[in-house]
Amino acid sequence: MSKKLEYPEQLTYFICWDNSRSEIKSYSSISTNQCFETYWDIVDYYTDESQWETVLINNGKDPND
Repeated sequence: MSKKLEYPEQLTYFICWDNSRSEIKSYSSISTNQCFETYWDIVDYYTDESQWETVLINNGKDPND
């Protein structure tokens, strides 16, 4: 089963996690004219870029990659 976000009302950031929520598998943003779909079961969405960046940095990821 896939997870979807279609045409969000505002720029939205996401982080996809493995099933144990121990490893970030994917991250990026979705603009209002885009659709997003993933097979990862655990997906967090953020509308606040600084919160999204903090989670990435705390997990050893560079938000600019």
